[in-house]
Amino acid sequence: MPNCDWGRPCDCKDCRTDQFSIICPHCGFNNVLNVLGSAELKSDKKGSSGYEFTYPSGTKELNCYCCSKIIPDVRYYDGYNEYICKINIKLYQNKLNGLVCSSCGVIDGELKGIKFVKLIKFDNKLYCQKCIIDAGVKKIPNPSNENEKYVFNGEKLKWELHKIRIPCPSCHKKRWLNAENRWKTLCKKCYLTS
Repeated sequence: MPNCDWGRPCDCKDCRTDQFSIICPHCGFNNVLNVLGSAELKSDKKGSSGYEFTYPSGTKELNCYCCSKIIPDVRYYDGYNEYICKINIKLYQNKLNGLVCSSCGVIDGELKGIKFVKLIKFDNKLYCQKCIIDAGVKKIPNPSNENEKYVFNGEKLKWELHKIRIPCPSCHKKRWLNAENRWKTLCKKCYLTS
């Protein structure tokens, strides 16, 4: 049988399994269920083949993974997706324990994009990595002036020097430099002519 890793038609167990979610009306928990389908190899007009999956019809009762209360008339399923349900239990407990960003409401340990959310305590409130920057900018005053520009570092929760404006000792023209390049005393024009 062809391998699904090579992009060919495949009817392995992973390809035949459909996954869907049911929210518990009692506790609000996200139950993730699996149903295993049957495969039939079909060809189209141009001769390319592929599998068509069909899934059992009908309904069943479901015991909520979290509160064990019965949810009636759920689409036919074979079982829970244990891995995802265990992650959802942990997220549900974090939500009940108040481990939620006070600005955007994201839960500690939730997957956002390609990273898991980690909450940081600042000013007696919990913030995610994205919201901590906004909270820090509002709480800690920006020390920037006409000769120095600062950027807020969300990991260290402080303002860091980003650019500095210094005059050339030769022509006295002021120019902006990155903070790590403050050793460059001459401007480019004066440096090339000297």
